Amino acid sequence: MFQYIQFIIFLVILGTFIYQQKHNIIDKFSDILPKSISNFKSNFNLKNNIESFKNGVGLGVSNLFSLEKPKILTSQINISTEGIPRIALDYESDFNNEIVKYLQNFISLVQLPDPNDIISNLYEVNKLKNRKVDLMLVQEETFLDAYTGKGQFKKPLTNLRFIAGLNYETFVLLTYPESGINSWKDIKGKIIGFPNKKTGSFLNGTKIAHAYGFEPEKDFRYINVDSMNRLANLFFERQIDAIYLTTSNKNPYLKNLAKKMSLKFIGTNDLDENIMKTYFPCSTEKYINTNNFYTNINTASFIKTYATRTVLIANKEIDEDYIYNLTKTLYQKCEELKLLVNNYLYNKDKLNLVRDAFLPSQMSYINDKLSYHSGSQKYYDEIYKENYQNII
Repeated sequence: MFQYIQFIIFLVILGTFIYQQKHNIIDKFSDILPKSISNFKSNFNLKNNIESFKNGVGLGVSNLFSLEKPKILTSQINISTEGIPRIALDYESDFNNEIVKYLQNFISLVQLPDPNDIISNLYEVNKLKNRKVDLMLVQEETFLDAYTGKGQFKKPLTNLRFIAGLNYETFVLLTYPESGINSWKDIKGKIIGFPNKKTGSFLNGTKIAHAYGFEPEKDFRYINVDSMNRLANLFFERQIDAIYLTTSNKNPYLKNLAKKMSLKFIGTNDLDENIMKTYFPCSTEKYINTNNFYTNINTASFIKTYATRTVLIANKEIDEDYIYNLTKTLYQKCEELKLLVNNYLYNKDKLNLVRDAFLPSQMSYINDKLSYHSGSQKYYDEIYKENYQNII
């Protein structure tokens, strides 16, 4: 009896201590969380999960794919600050938020709160007066279409200017073994899932289908989903036959899917290069490294595909000195930016490094139909002259 009373007293004292120290304990626990987990604490979107549940996804499965893209809280940024250039992102990008947040440490820059219409944003950047956006991170193929007035663009947006190329995003068709899809040539009669119609993935995916000779809705069905969480669940439940994304190998949704089911990654290696270049003049040959998703040597491989760059562009009227300093910062900090990209969702078992981002030798070149901003052109002329003099 006495021992029982002692045990009760001990529990009361322990409970009181824990209650009094609860904030310190929580803070201490947060400090020892792995960085990869800490980075995702802000990425869980409860509202999105509720919407997914309303749409019939159901609990359990939907929670597998509830990672949302990193966001910079707008309350931390003075959006009304006059004179500071405003930047919009292609919101599909996995780590462009982190790149912009990093650049804000070195140069005045304000990120717009969750812009999600790349076409409207490009028109805004193009405006000479009363524009809402000054700079933009966008896929290079979409930039070329906008500048030349092709595809979704009714007229050329000739005020857009190139600053620098950053990282590559590959063309990925994702399916599962029992879908019957072994290449793009097998999509006839299938259902393909895309992010919404305002994304680079949808614009690129439908162009690839045309390159293979298929007409959307006539030869295959497609759906557009605003939430990547919802799209991943439809795929997991086999309600769609495939997903198309223009994405990096560090897409968190693809990583989660690879943990839960057998996947088949399909590139564009069986498409004639001349046809590909007709539809995607800025594309370059790359590989989908499945080692980013699987550690088993029997499932790891390199699948040939094509890719487009994420590029930084601006309105031509933005101050030349500002763009000069921004371009210079990108080059001077390129090694740190490469480290930033590689630390994003890094997995030591898979060694999922991004080896083709922020390479100085590739950051400055553009398609001959595009134009440099005068500020970036000034910096490129300087470093070219310096390197040329060093050679001779």
